[in-house]
Amino acid sequence: MDIKYNIRTFIKANRQIMCRVRWNNGSNEIGFFIGYYGDPNKWDSANQCPIRGTTHEHDIKKVSASTINRAISEYKAAIEDCFKFYEGQSYVPQKEELKLLVNDKLGKIKPQHKESKNKDFFQLMDNYVTTTKSIKGWTEAVTKKFASLKTLLLEFDKKLSFDTLDLSKMLELRNWFIRHEYRNRTTNKYFGFLFWFLRWADKEGYLTHQDILKFKTNLKVIAKPVSYLTMEELLSFYRFQFPIAKQYLDRARDIFCFMAFTSLRISDLKALCWHNIKNDIIEIVTEKTDDRLLINLNEYAKELLAKYQRLHLPNNKVFPAASNQKLNDYLKEAAQLAGLNKVWLDEYYIGTTKKEETYKFHEIISCHDARRTFICCSLAMGISPEVVMKWTGHSDYSSMKPYIEVADETKAESMDKWNTDGKTNIVEAEQKALKVLKELGLGKEEILTLINQL
Repeated sequence: MDIKYNIRTFIKANRQIMCRVRWNNGSNEIGFFIGYYGDPNKWDSANQCPIRGTTHEHDIKKVSASTINRAISEYKAAIEDCFKFYEGQSYVPQKEELKLLVNDKLGKIKPQHKESKNKDFFQLMDNYVTTTKSIKGWTEAVTKKFASLKTLLLEFDKKLSFDTLDLSKMLELRNWFIRHEYRNRTTNKYFGFLFWFLRWADKEGYLTHQDILKFKTNLKVIAKPVSYLTMEELLSFYRFQFPIAKQYLDRARDIFCFMAFTSLRISDLKALCWHNIKNDIIEIVTEKTDDRLLINLNEYAKELLAKYQRLHLPNNKVFPAASNQKLNDYLKEAAQLAGLNKVWLDEYYIGTTKKEETYKFHEIISCHDARRTFICCSLAMGISPEVVMKWTGHSDYSSMKPYIEVADETKAESMDKWNTDGKTNIVEAEQKALKVLKELGLGKEEILTLINQL
């Protein structure tokens, strides 16, 4: 990759000597103050440097042209080295990224770390996870993410340390994810977890290069499509009769549908006991967020409770236990038999390359699609987001936005009002207007003339 850039040295009106660089067809520009002031009368504009043998004075301080020229050369060399690095990474830097890397190469960013605390990077990551998960009450999913992150970092560089983890290394890591075909969304998530650890390391005095905390992946991400069932599809799945030899699919389907009828997460459904259900209301404290929820039961949910009340499961549980993986496997098999073949388009980026994949719903169905189904169906039926949030435990309106955007049935019904209600209202309005005009004593020709003028 060849990045076109231009470097120009000049004196500003306040006599500061600047080294300016432009790249990306001039859309990006940064000016570096080289630390010296110059005399415009002793400046060689053609060669962009002080005239040889001259002395430049500012606030009683005198600096020779040779000293200024050395500083200019250092900045130009640092800028050129940075662009060579980015070209090797096949990446066009953003302004802040280039600024940080140039200053880092020039030693303008001073490391702040305690030598006595310079421990092994991966050992410290283990210590961080062990102590923080108990203090902050991490879920098992978060702990597993850090285990995955550590595995990936070891694959990237087994000798990774706080001394070697600078801006250049962060960019190498980002590009490592791209070369290994990780989606940008996934790469950004892993960097997010990495920054949790790095901010802690900085606070504890281990971080050598504080500037890496300003690093951004600048990877474009397309919002992930929300996978869910429409009300018609959900009820079809709910009523589907599975072969007697595959009753395990019946149970998997029932668990999915109960979550789709109530908005429960799989973790909360597994914890659901009969004493949590009173007067057709589920009262439960969620496993993930510790929210106390009151969820009204609809007729479909009541039917399933009546079906499973006969089982008398251990520990007063409502539904039989199953691992998430096994349940998801059963759901895929059940959805395929039930004909849930709706095609989903997944668009995403790997680096700067946009890709598309299509799936049939039965290939991607999982436990969490039940909760999404509840939200989308509720919104499509006209239930307000505020009420839905009371049932689901969502804390802010923005978290509901993805579901509101995919309530296609609601959108279609709303647009259809233009075709039905709209036409009816327009006709009614025209008839009322004609009636008023006639009452005013206007004749047919006068009325038509007035309408045409409008």
